[in-house]
Amino acid sequence: EEGGGEAGARRSVRSRLRVVLELGLPWKPVLGWVWGVTHECEAQPADGGGEVWRCVAHREAWEIDPAEGVAMVFRPGRGLPRGK
Repeated sequence: EEGGGEAGARRSVRSRLRVVLELGLPWKPVLGWVWGVTHECEAQPADGGGEVWRCVAHREAWEIDPAEGVAMVFRPGRGLPRGK
């Protein structure tokens, strides 16, 4: 998805990272999922000549089933001690 050196040329920048959060609840559940972001960039004419690249779209995606995300909240983490 590239064009070279002309107005209207487009490029995509994609990133993926693992997000891990510990919630501030007494049982301290840990939530984790993969988060992705795609930026669509486009070359546009700059004032005074030349070109400038601008982000024209920002898309986010989470690689987790919604039910699994909710279930993570109710799993014990490092908080309350477990019964013996």
